[in-house]
Amino acid sequence: MKKAVVTLCLIAASMITVGCYEVSTIVRDTQVKMVDMNAPSYVKPLVAELLVKKGIDGESSIRDEWKFNEDDVLSMNGEVEKLKNRAAFLSTQKHLCDVIVSPMFDVYIADGKATVVVNGYPAVYVNFRTMEDSDTTWLQVTSGYRPAPAINSNK
Repeated sequence: MKKAVVTLCLIAASMITVGCYEVSTIVRDTQVKMVDMNAPSYVKPLVAELLVKKGIDGESSIRDEWKFNEDDVLSMNGEVEKLKNRAAFLSTQKHLCDVIVSPMFDVYIADGKATVVVNGYPAVYVNFRTMEDSDTTWLQVTSGYRPAPAINSNK
């Protein structure tokens, strides 16, 4: 009987405590006017050059071999493109470069494991600058780029 009374007292005390608990929400608001940012904006194009790095031996080309275990291959769903992308990323980290120029890949997959060989030229971006008229002429020749015609606002 004594246990039942103590148990009832504990239950009552906990119900009283829960009943006193207040839930509060803090709302922050501002009176600042919001400006619609859907207006078009234009950024001047940037141009950069690629500088092919030379290794300690004076050679520019690299040959890296990357091995991927079964877990790596499974995490990439065994997709060759993902394996090549991962190998290229690892090569850029190894050679402290931004890009591998003219990369060539040899991919070997066997027994759930993969080996990817990366051949190419590590390069870094240099000489960033705003595009000039002479750059647009070069782009027209090399990539077929045609700038939009100028808009005559005097009409």
